[in-house]
Amino acid sequence: MKVYTGFGYYKPTKTAIIEICLPVPATLPADEYEFTVKNISTTSYNGLVVFVKKKTDNLLSLSGYTLNHVNITVSLAAISTYSGTNGTAEGFNLSESMVLIVHHEANKLVYDDICGQLFQNLNTIATTGVITLTAPLTAAGPSKTGYGTIKKT
Repeated sequence: MKVYTGFGYYKPTKTAIIEICLPVPATLPADEYEFTVKNISTTSYNGLVVFVKKKTDNLLSLSGYTLNHVNITVSLAAISTYSGTNGTAEGFNLSESMVLIVHHEANKLVYDDICGQLFQNLNTIATTGVITLTAPLTAAGPSKTGYGTIKKT
């Protein structure tokens, strides 16, 4: 797997267990990363964005030859839904899999802008695997993105 890719499963209890591929150390400190999760679902596809930010982010993309999976558990019922200039995300269709998008950005103030772009392009992302983003002017970096899927169990 590559950095910023991920996969996971969700249960009928609306709990998702997601593994995100990030560099070592082999045992990550619990406070090494901050995660923010947003629903960007459309009527055609379930979409979930996980923003990754290091607690002390040097604004460089994460890289390394030795990778590790960071597990996070997410309550799908508690996730905030994107709503902005590009529309409002739909509720999750819990009978379908989800497109998982992982995005590393140090400036939390641009998360809604990024969600809007991803929401607007979710159909293309889901059918082609191609993610096109324009980093907002106030983005701090590194604005790196990866993707995967979350399957229903």
